[in-house]
Amino acid sequence: CSSDLFPSHDKAGEPMGLDRHVGGPPGNILFTSIKAFAGSTLGSEHAEDNTYFSIPGISGSGLVAFRIEGNSMDPVIMHGDIIVCQPVERLGDIRDNDIYAVRSNGSVWVKYVQRVLNSRNEIIRLKMISANYFDHDPFEEDVDETTKLFKVVRKISNL
Repeated sequence: CSSDLFPSHDKAGEPMGLDRHVGGPPGNILFTSIKAFAGSTLGSEHAEDNTYFSIPGISGSGLVAFRIEGNSMDPVIMHGDIIVCQPVERLGDIRDNDIYAVRSNGSVWVKYVQRVLNSRNEIIRLKMISANYFDHDPFEEDVDETTKLFKVVRKISNL
C-alpha cells in the first residue's frame, strides 16, 4: 500500500487538505452512497443530492468517493472509511495486488485484485483478495461488459 492512501488528519476531525465546496464551482470528486455506486446510473439520478469535493493533489475527471460498509479490508480500510476512486479505462491498466473497487452486475467489492489470464493472455476473471483474510476467503469474478474497475487512490478516515 502506498502512503498516499493514508492522509494526515487535523485535531478538528477534518482530513488535512479536504476542500468542501459550499459555493462556487464544484469539486472534481463525486461523493455518493455505495448503493448508488453499484447501480449503472451513478451521478444522474437525484443530481441535486450529489455532493462534490476536492482534495489537493487528486486531479482528473470521473473520480468517485463512497463510505465503506463491512470489515473485509480491515485493517487497511475500515468500516466507515471513505475511499476515493479513479476509473480504470482499460483492463490492461490493472496492476496485480493494488486495491480496486470492482463493480459488476449490481454488486461492488473493494479488494486487492489479481488478474486471471487465459491462454491468449487476456483477462477473463479477477481474483478478489480481502485484507481481512481470516474472515473472508478469496474468490474470483468473471470479467464481462458490465465489469467496471476503479483504482482506490485515497482513504479518508475519522470523519
